[in-house]
Amino acid sequence: MVALLQGDPATGLPSVTGVNGVGLSPSSVDPDIAVANVETIVTGGGPVVLAGSGFDTGNGVGVDLFCDCPGGKANTAFLLPGDPGLSSDYLTFSLPSSGAGSPISGPGAFQVTNLGNSFKSAAVSAPIGARISVSAVAQSGSTVTVTGTGFSNLTVINLFNLQPGSVVNLGGLKPDGTPKIPISLLNNGVFAFTLPGAAVAGPAFVQALNPPFIPFSSSGDDPGGAFTVK
Repeated sequence: MVALLQGDPATGLPSVTGVNGVGLSPSSVDPDIAVANVETIVTGGGPVVLAGSGFDTGNGVGVDLFCDCPGGKANTAFLLPGDPGLSSDYLTFSLPSSGAGSPISGPGAFQVTNLGNSFKSAAVSAPIGARISVSAVAQSGSTVTVTGTGFSNLTVINLFNLQPGSVVNLGGLKPDGTPKIPISLLNNGVFAFTLPGAAVAGPAFVQALNPPFIPFSSSGDDPGGAFTVK
C-alpha cells in the first residue's frame, strides 16, 4: 500500500492539496515517484491560490516557494489574521514577477508554515514560469546548444546516442547526485553543454529534466530534442 503523507488539522499540521485549482497529481502516490506535485504552471505577477487544510487562521501562516533563487527560495509570503486571503482551507497571495525575492523560472515547491506552532506542511512541487521543453538542438564543434523553455541551473540532461549495438544514455546523474554532463545556462530558454568524449557520430537525442525529475518536469519525447552528432 502507498500513502501520501499529509498533515492532520486536529493536531495543527497543515497540508497543501492543490495549486491554482489543480489538485495533487496521481503520480504523487506512485511508488516510482513518491513526490507530492501538481501538474500546472505557476507564474508571477498574479495571485496564487493554495488549497489544503489546517491553515492557522488564528495566528497566520508563512508561505515559502523554494526555487532556483538566491538563498534557495523566494521571499516568504505572510498571511496574518484578518487577511482576506487567509482561511483554514485556502490561501490566496500575490507572487511577484520580478525584482529581489521573486521566483525564478524552473523547478518550484510550496510549503506552508503555521505561525502559531511553526508546524510545516509537506512541500508540493510545481514548475515556475514555464513547463520545460526542448524545441531545437544545434552542434558547433564540441559545443551543443539547446533551445526551449523552463531551463534553470538545476536542469539535468539525458543524452541518448545511437552506438554500435544499442542506444546509450551518456547523461543523467552520477551516484553522488551531480550531473554527468554539466550545462551552461544562458537564460531560461537556452543552455549549452560540451559533447562528452564517449559520444559517437550519428543520431542523438537530448531530454531535459528539472527537479523533482518526474514526467511533468521533463521534456519527454519532444521532437526538437533530436539531432545528429557530427
